[in-house]
Amino acid sequence: MTLYTTNFPAKNEKMVINKLREMASSLEAFPVTFNRAVVDMLGVWINAEITSKLQSLHEHIVDTLNLFRDGLYDEGELVAIGENKGRQKSLVKYGMWAAKDLYIPHITLSRPHDSACLEEALRVLPSVIHYTTTIKEIAYVERGIYRTCKQILQRFSLN
Repeated sequence: MTLYTTNFPAKNEKMVINKLREMASSLEAFPVTFNRAVVDMLGVWINAEITSKLQSLHEHIVDTLNLFRDGLYDEGELVAIGENKGRQKSLVKYGMWAAKDLYIPHITLSRPHDSACLEEALRVLPSVIHYTTTIKEIAYVERGIYRTCKQILQRFSLN
C-alpha cells in the first residue's frame, strides 16, 4: 500500500532512507482494513479505510520527505490526472497527485491494457470486501510502471 510516491534526486536518496529509518523506529504496528474495490487512474484498486493513524502517518511522511524531492514530480502524471485541478496542485506541491486531504490508501490489483475492460475487471471481485492486516513495516521502493512497486530497496520495521 502506498504511503507516499514521488521522485527524489539520487543525491538525496540516503537522506530519505535515513529519515524513513528514523520515523519507523518511533512507530508502532497498526491494523489497516481494505474494504472497497474501485476503478481510478485507469486501474482496479482495493481501497483501505482511512483511519486517523493511517492519515497521520501519510501526512508525517509527506511533510518530512517532501523537501528532499527538490521540486521533482513525474510530469507524465499530469497527463494521467487530466483536468482535475486538485490532483494537479497536489502533484506539483507534494510530488504525489493524491497527497494529504486527497490521500487514497489502496493496493493496485490491475491496470488492463484496454481501459474499456476496467469495469469488467472490477466485476470479478467480490461485492463485499473486508480484509484486515497489520502494517508492520515501511519500505523504500523502486517505482515501476504506473507508480507501482517494482522492487523493495529497504525495509524498516515498526515497533
